[in-house]
Amino acid sequence: MDLFLKSLEVLRICLPVFLLMGLGREMKRRGWMNESHQTFINGLIYNCALPFLVFAELSRQDFRIFLNASLFVSVVVAIAASALLFFLIAKVLRFKGAYVGPFIFVTYWCNGAYLGFPLADFAFGAEKGLAIAAIVNAFTIPIFVGSSLYLALWSGEKHGPDSSRPTFVKLLFNPPLIAALVGMLVSLLITAIRVKGIPIPSPLTTIVVSGHNFFKLGGSMGFPLALITIGAALEFKSFSAYRLPIFLSTVGKLVVSPFITFAVFYFFFPDAPKEVRGVAVLLMATPSAVASYIITRQLKIGEDFTAAVLVISTIASIVTIPVWLFFLI
Repeated sequence: MDLFLKSLEVLRICLPVFLLMGLGREMKRRGWMNESHQTFINGLIYNCALPFLVFAELSRQDFRIFLNASLFVSVVVAIAASALLFFLIAKVLRFKGAYVGPFIFVTYWCNGAYLGFPLADFAFGAEKGLAIAAIVNAFTIPIFVGSSLYLALWSGEKHGPDSSRPTFVKLLFNPPLIAALVGMLVSLLITAIRVKGIPIPSPLTTIVVSGHNFFKLGGSMGFPLALITIGAALEFKSFSAYRLPIFLSTVGKLVVSPFITFAVFYFFFPDAPKEVRGVAVLLMATPSAVASYIITRQLKIGEDFTAAVLVISTIASIVTIPVWLFFLI
């Protein structure tokens, strides 16, 4: 019965995702959304909503949370190992095309905010679960954004049309990554002020809080709009065209990546609190992130493949997440 109830909870969380994708698909079918609409919406998300969300999330964190050894090492090792493993798989299977970069990074870029937060709350409570999820989400955002941008641009230049600018230039001057770096610097500054006990005038506090609310509100529009554009862009022929890569990426995201995270805790941090291990593994077990599609869509590199993996991994997670919860709780 517990497993059944957990499955219903995951379905409750995932269902809005499917409904918004379906709305986008229906809007495309009725002619209410065309390619120019999708391009405009994705530009809005990529250049405003996503950077706003990244900055708001990182800047509000105590900078010392980035120094949690067990969380940081377990998740970073899982990300690096997954990236290396699926890079080698792509080489061995001789995958060709601009989707090769997304094939690698969708295996570890987790949907930590949209699905991970409510799942952590449900499984481990608001006091511990959400706090730990916020830590994981904070230090993984710049890793996810930076590595995915690099892999996507590398893939586009290696397997797609030739680019006139080097990859590192595109990587450095990129709104989501710049937002992540600035957010971490603001987090460091605010943490230093608090540690030194420097008083902050009330007017300045009001400005800071208002600024954070502005970025948070602007960022919140990104996910529903992104899900609608995913549904509009989704072509079912992509499922047959990328059958094996989609299957492998989905297994990597829902099974391999969280398993590596669990293994790192088991062998190197056996005394880590149950909640720390559970939340880290649970977040890595969530399906591919909506933000991964935003980036591939904006760069026009493997966006159809990324959309297909997002749909399949989200559907499959209804089965895999309760299984992980069974072992973690």
